[in-house]
Amino acid sequence: MDLQNIATDFLKLCTTGAVEKAFRNYTGTGFIHHNPFFESDCESLQAAMLHAAKQDPNKDIEFIYVIHDSTEVMVHSKITLGDGNVLAAMHRFRFVDGKVVELWDIVQPQPVPLINKSGMF
Repeated sequence: MDLQNIATDFLKLCTTGAVEKAFRNYTGTGFIHHNPFFESDCESLQAAMLHAAKQDPNKDIEFIYVIHDSTEVMVHSKITLGDGNVLAAMHRFRFVDGKVVELWDIVQPQPVPLINKSGMF
């Protein structure tokens, strides 16, 4: 599987509640993340994602853009929550030997009404 498919499959699994499978299949030794709301270790992010999946099991993710090079993938996605609210997300993955070893994420809610007519996607 190529890196962009690994990145999008990881996000899809996490969004649909298969968080343990995503981390088991795709994260590498020494995985760290840069979400400012959690400790940087793998276990903290996994626990947060499991909690989010239980809180909102009906969310969906749509991939808008996927950009990659030899060791990194960036994914711009639209996340629709179960209540209909929408989030724009940017994830940056760094890979070593086909495994995610570093992850950054930035998430922004889509305002209602949306003033910018060009939209977020």
